[in-house]
Amino acid sequence: MAIVRAIDFFRLWQRLALALALYSLWLSTPAQAAALLINSNTSWSALSGGTGTGGKPSSTDTITVGNNATLTVDVTNAVSGNILLGNAGVAGSLSFSGASSKLTVSGSITIGNGSALGNLTMVAGSNLLLQQFNYVGGSFTPSTGTVTMTANNTLPNAAALASFYNFTQSTGAITTLSRDTTINGVLTLTGGSIDTAGKTLIVSGPCATSVSRPSNGGYVNGNLRMSLLSGSSTCLYQLGSATGYAPISVNMVANSAGSLTASSIGAEHPQYASSGLDSSKGINRYWSLWKSGDTIDVSSYGVTLNYNSGDLDIATNTANIVLARYNGAVWTLPSTFTRGTNTLSLASQSGPLNATISFAGGEVLPQCNPPSDITGVTLSCVCENFTRANLNPSAIFGSDWSLSTSGGSFGLPRIVNSGTLRLTDNSNTVATAATVPANFPAAGNMIVVEFKNYSYNGGGADGMALTLSDASILPQPGAFGGSLGYAQKLGSDCTNPSGCAGFAGGWIGVALDEYGNFSNPTEGRAGGPGSRSDAVAVRGSGSGASTASTNYPYLDGTTSLSPGVDNASSSTPAYGHAYRVMVDARSYTATNKTATVSVYRDTSGAGSFSTSNRLLNFDAYQKNPSQAAVPSSWKLSFTGSTGGLANFHEIGGLKICAQSLNPPTSFRIAVDNLNPANCSTIPSGRPQITITALDINGNVATTYNKTVTLKAVLANGNVSSAVWAIQTGNGTLSGNQYTFAASDLGVAKFVLTDNVQEDVTVGVTENGSAFGVTFASPLQYRGGSFSIANVDTLASDTAGGVVAGRGHLFSVTRSNACGVDTTYNGAKNLDGWYSAVASVHPPAAAAPRICAPVLGTCVPSTGGCSTLPTSPPALVSGSDNLPSLTFTNGVANFCLVTSDVGRYSLNMRDDSNASLPIAGSSATLTVRPFALVLSNVKQGSTNNPATESRLALTCGIARLMLTAMACPIRMPPWPMSRRMV
Repeated sequence: MAIVRAIDFFRLWQRLALALALYSLWLSTPAQAAALLINSNTSWSALSGGTGTGGKPSSTDTITVGNNATLTVDVTNAVSGNILLGNAGVAGSLSFSGASSKLTVSGSITIGNGSALGNLTMVAGSNLLLQQFNYVGGSFTPSTGTVTMTANNTLPNAAALASFYNFTQSTGAITTLSRDTTINGVLTLTGGSIDTAGKTLIVSGPCATSVSRPSNGGYVNGNLRMSLLSGSSTCLYQLGSATGYAPISVNMVANSAGSLTASSIGAEHPQYASSGLDSSKGINRYWSLWKSGDTIDVSSYGVTLNYNSGDLDIATNTANIVLARYNGAVWTLPSTFTRGTNTLSLASQSGPLNATISFAGGEVLPQCNPPSDITGVTLSCVCENFTRANLNPSAIFGSDWSLSTSGGSFGLPRIVNSGTLRLTDNSNTVATAATVPANFPAAGNMIVVEFKNYSYNGGGADGMALTLSDASILPQPGAFGGSLGYAQKLGSDCTNPSGCAGFAGGWIGVALDEYGNFSNPTEGRAGGPGSRSDAVAVRGSGSGASTASTNYPYLDGTTSLSPGVDNASSSTPAYGHAYRVMVDARSYTATNKTATVSVYRDTSGAGSFSTSNRLLNFDAYQKNPSQAAVPSSWKLSFTGSTGGLANFHEIGGLKICAQSLNPPTSFRIAVDNLNPANCSTIPSGRPQITITALDINGNVATTYNKTVTLKAVLANGNVSSAVWAIQTGNGTLSGNQYTFAASDLGVAKFVLTDNVQEDVTVGVTENGSAFGVTFASPLQYRGGSFSIANVDTLASDTAGGVVAGRGHLFSVTRSNACGVDTTYNGAKNLDGWYSAVASVHPPAAAAPRICAPVLGTCVPSTGGCSTLPTSPPALVSGSDNLPSLTFTNGVANFCLVTSDVGRYSLNMRDDSNASLPIAGSSATLTVRPFALVLSNVKQGSTNNPATESRLALTCGIARLMLTAMACPIRMPPWPMSRRMV
């Protein structure tokens, strides 16, 4: 018996030892946050009553300073929760004592409290780290101290907080401005970003030394004003947006020092539609220089503009991107710029800079609308802008240009400068032809050809021609030199004893003659008034090298024009004058031969071809009764020619319109599927889908009026619950069926809304036909939703969940397809409920409550509260049961207040639009007790010794923690006793 009692005693001792160890662990858990009230001048080193080491404040303690007292930070490692400066109508101040003083605030500093003013004063070298400034009234003196923002925050719209010295933005945090803000020292972008929200961040020091950004650091999202020195300097503007870092480098020659503002906005320019760039094949970003208030006096400047791969529309070919510049009224496409890897650079531009200049990039949008000044006939057009690296395949019917040469060392026509087709370089004795990849009906048709001519950088010879030839004959250029690749040539520098043949199958050649010999009846050419330099001249039909008067005869021409046809002294493409050639054979028959030829020139750059700009207008058969019959179809070619003298010859901006075209008769649908990573300024940041009806040559089918099915498909092939809505379009949308209206001109835009977080592939098909398009890459769709997170800073809570009986700070974030919906702001009335985990949640447990925080905190008090139901309120607008929550840039804080243990998730919903509610949930929360009290602990009929409470409590903790321990008591079933201490 004694042996048995000894064994029992040993077991009891083992249990007691383990219980004491667990009890010591419980005693070491943090106590509830303290609230310190400072009513007399005090140094931080003298503080007591906090929950930190030695009674100093911890990161959860709230400090209030009032009674005109000053709390002085005189240590290097001060920490606190929230700090309120001012109390009970009397001011309170916080100051720093020296360069080594440092304070880290895990919450906010509120300057002023009610009617009381607050004062915050830093000194040289002092450091303040905090999550948020709040401002009621009072002053802030930054001196030369450093302020570091450690969490998402919005700087108050207060003059007292409009100026800092050193300012650091921590990794992962976003600071949003409410007013123009100045940094007088160094701006350090460790990570995260500063969102200027339409305001301006001003760095007053020299740009070379006043901004510090480590590798993979942060950036300024919005307007950044920096100071530049007189003379030559380079300034890197550390800019970006939601899609990432996208800076601007400015090379400046300034007449005097001054400030200059730059911005890099992750969206299409508001005037992008008039830029001449394709909105479905562009960079969803624009860059700007100068803002009202800038003082820089610029002599010249250059820029390097950076973008991210995520900024690109899916269909964009980066090799075709061009740079567009906007001066506030007119877009221009600089002829010389440099493409790099995710960069566009523009070399020296003349000053001054005294108005905002913006830049955008994208592929050139073919402008293929029929000429508005030609009436009485319906024309269809094809266009070619040469904005790519390789000529073939072309933008016309997706086919290849036919290229040929009959002399010289230049080779075949090709794209050298983006935007133009080079016919010759400035080498000698060249003749080439570039034939449009299409046949055009001839007899009974009208054809209109518009283009820009660039002849430059040489000796002023010889020229180029537009030819119409019989499509049944393979095009080959005519003779070089004064024959301009169209007419024949005999003797002189033609080395063929039989003569050099003219253009194969040529029906007419309209020449831009620089040197003047195309009008000269020499070298075997038939007819002409003699040499006429800088003239437009026309020759008729012909074949071979015959010198007969009916072979490529001179029909009509101008005298020498001013300005001239070429600009031989220019080292860059010039002049770029616009020409229009019209051939009207609509009335032509075998018995009534008539075909009118008209030539226009516009030197203003406006593209106007009025009667006053007409150079020639004649009937080819009246000029040449032997003119060949109009064939059934024409080929269109451009020829270029040099002789003993030479120029560069290029064409650009080609548009060909005709009453009748022969393109394939089907269509394809293009979808501009914006990746959410490069969201534009579209409604609530949702994805925008642009659907464009195109004919097979790639031009917008402006008469398209079919019904199409808009598709949103999940990865498993099921139909998505995403909802289509018209953004711009005059047609009819029924579900996902859209019928184009005539006034849509072939283009409609839609917003896609989805309340489920899922990946969606979008596409479109034409009803009743098999054609359409679907993108292989899905939208990484994260539709409108709420996410709920525990943001309480108590370390004991982040690992274990929630402690019953204490308010916990939570956040709710409104997200959309572009991430956080920063447009979701102000007071919101939402639905709320909780979902219990039935297998473990106590059936009789008291329901949790959601409360509005007071001054951003749940301690020591909370605002208005609502007890949560276990099921969602009715899905109708106005059914809201939560206290009003205030959202800033898509995020609001609230307090979760509990009085009982349990396990559940929180749910919130915005059903202000009941047909498209926004909802979301938290992760599953485990709410555990803060402590347990057990009483009447007995061993049989004998009361426990004096250590009863400690032993019982330790056993309770052990069982709650699911720790293996044999206790001499019985624990009640879950839930434990809910009597709290």
